[in-house]
Amino acid sequence: MNRKAPHLRKDSNAYRQKKNEEAKQSMKDNFVPNDLMNIPNYAFVRNEEIYKSLIQNLTELGIGIHLKSIDIYSLIELANTIDLLIEIGKELKEYGISQVSTSRDGSSRVVASPHVQMRNTTLNQLQTQMKNLQLTPEARQQLTESVLNDADMATFSDDEDDELINNIMKRF
Repeated sequence: MNRKAPHLRKDSNAYRQKKNEEAKQSMKDNFVPNDLMNIPNYAFVRNEEIYKSLIQNLTELGIGIHLKSIDIYSLIELANTIDLLIEIGKELKEYGISQVSTSRDGSSRVVASPHVQMRNTTLNQLQTQMKNLQLTPEARQQLTESVLNDADMATFSDDEDDELINNIMKRF
């Protein structure tokens, strides 16, 4: 039984092998890095620093390679959600998770702060947005298993190759 992943197997049928190679090349062409730092003028970004930090972290970690320029709007909404979550966190820190509510007849009781529900809703929204962009650990793992396991997907320049070898040698 051949336990190799389907995209790593060599096919005995020349026609099918050629089609597989063409599909691999097409996939490589679709996964070229995009410049996600250029925010359109008409897009609303609550905090541009958070957006740029998000893109920089995705780039440094190498997990944003599947994102295209059309995803800028989704990334902007993700950055806006993160900014809103930070703002809600500041409010919770300042006012706490509960507050005293006084009724018309003068009795008072402790109730949950409305910021707690806002935080929970925003966290769920953040999780959904990250999952849709395949930025959660589970989604990245699935993407990696289905696409990026192919050794042919890796392309290195001579400088990157030398740097990789030097980094490996430093560990020994």
